[in-house]
Amino acid sequence: MKYMIFENVTATGETPKAIFVEIDGENIVIPKSTIHDDSEVYEKGHTGKLIIPKWLAENEELEGEEYEAV
Repeated sequence: MKYMIFENVTATGETPKAIFVEIDGENIVIPKSTIHDDSEVYEKGHTGKLIIPKWLAENEELEGEEYEAV
């Protein structure tokens, strides 16, 4: 699976199954089940790199860099 990485992302909220983040000024809902294990952002209050599947980034019309998952 291909992934995209986004830097300096802050999770502003969460539910049991999703986090709310702001990327490029847009508020986005990210299902927790899609967040890559290398991500630093996975619950409310976390700030750092967010790594999500490329298909999800494309669905949300987000532009980031491709991430090489090992």
